[in-house]
Amino acid sequence: AYRAEMERAWRRIAGVDGVRISGTTVQINLADYKPLPEVKDLARQFAGSAAFFLKTNNQPVHVKVRISLRGRDRYELDYESNRGVLEEQEL
Repeated sequence: AYRAEMERAWRRIAGVDGVRISGTTVQINLADYKPLPEVKDLARQFAGSAAFFLKTNNQPVHVKVRISLRGRDRYELDYESNRGVLEEQEL
């Protein structure tokens, strides 16, 4: 239930035209160009929200966020709920 609600909420963000959550991987597709700092900020927000809703029994959860622009991979972030951003990569 949380996944579907997160997907619906994130689709309402300006420029987002697709969201898919599979396990602990979040795939976001942007319809319009956004500067890299803005993409990174979005990824961190998505990761934090997803980690909060996907954790069980107060155990840390590892979330991967992939952001693409019109279907082409642009940025990837690995996040752990108790440590924050572990790794990020421009694609």
